[in-house]
Amino acid sequence: MRRRALVVESVIKPDASSRSAVAGSAPAYAELYCRSSFSFGAGASQPEELVARAHALGYAALALTDECSVAGMVRAHVEAK
Repeated sequence: MRRRALVVESVIKPDASSRSAVAGSAPAYAELYCRSSFSFGAGASQPEELVARAHALGYAALALTDECSVAGMVRAHVEAK
């Protein structure tokens, strides 16, 4: 059985105060494989927590790759705004 992951990208705009000295000198980073609790059995974090952590780390974007559902994207999108 072949599984497919739905990939949706939410752009996160980190402010200067959320970046560490190391992250500020590094190029923009985007996590392209991230599963939330909406991927049953594969992820444990809520979408809001993932977006908040990505923002704190200074990520330029986060791709939420939940399997068989895009339900977590609504929460991730609201948090990213």
